[in-house]
Amino acid sequence: MTRFYIEVCGYWQNSPSLFVGPFETKAEAEAAVQAAIEADGSEAVRPGQMARDLKDGVRLYVLTTTEARRTGMFDKPADFQAARFNLVPPNRGVPTTDHEKSEILESIVY
Repeated sequence: MTRFYIEVCGYWQNSPSLFVGPFETKAEAEAAVQAAIEADGSEAVRPGQMARDLKDGVRLYVLTTTEARRTGMFDKPADFQAARFNLVPPNRGVPTTDHEKSEILESIVY
């Protein structure tokens, strides 16, 4: 069964991606993306859209497990190295700004 993940990607080339998931269905992942976009103060957008503030904006992509791994998600036990861990569970929420994404990445306990 295919699972889905949300890639949270900043506009800066050196900004690391964060992945949220897994979601059991694409509809669940899409609902989480929509909720993040509609949140107060959100700078989150879908691919092909432009954030109001590029410095703090994030793009949200819904990906399958295979697509997420190809894009840089590390979710297997061998990948759990301090500098490479970039997956958080859905109950943590989807970041709506680049600042929030960075705070989550920094707060992950290795």
